[in-house]
Amino acid sequence: MTETEPADTPPSGPVMTRRELLGTTALAIGTVAAGLVRSRSAMSAAVGAWGLEGEASILPPGAQSADSFYTHCTSCHLCVSRCPSGVLLSSGPENGALHLLQPHMDFSQGYCVYNCNLCSVVCPTGAIRPLSLAEKQQTKIGLARYDKQQCLITRDGIVCGNCARHCLTQAITMVEDRDGRSYPVVDDAACIGCGSCEYHCPAEPSAIHIIGIAELLR
Repeated sequence: MTETEPADTPPSGPVMTRRELLGTTALAIGTVAAGLVRSRSAMSAAVGAWGLEGEASILPPGAQSADSFYTHCTSCHLCVSRCPSGVLLSSGPENGALHLLQPHMDFSQGYCVYNCNLCSVVCPTGAIRPLSLAEKQQTKIGLARYDKQQCLITRDGIVCGNCARHCLTQAITMVEDRDGRSYPVVDDAACIGCGSCEYHCPAEPSAIHIIGIAELLR
């Protein structure tokens, strides 16, 4: 009769002791936790600067709702790879583990190009529904909010109008105030939240900021 190898035969190669295993596990947990804390701290700092709480990711035109988008998105990154301005990026841990690698809009990296609807064309799952170019240009994904105290016109007394010059829908105009200086004024009806103003603002942090639809509905 042929003998079989005992079920408790130890595996070949070096074996990690219980103490080593616990140490490695603790180190891994600590590294992940530190990363999450840093991300949460960075987000809290940004949120605090704008007086907001729980700011949500801004989703591309064609995403009908956050629930629909996150449910249907498979993180295939076709939209990210085809975005001409690089405004679509993969999410990190700041958006939660369930949304890791799913795309969101980062206006520090780019803005939503007015004459582009590629993300809605290439999305294979319906997370971003198909939009004609005309439909996309009318789709509101957020609103611009202006922080006068952060603006270089207020801080440094310089003449600036970058946000108005780069506004793709003419939603921002420069209006003269009582001090003789002209400051940006946002027309909410015309603003679609493309982020061109935020991207082109020379202030650090930007004096104009896009608020997502989730915040507008609060």
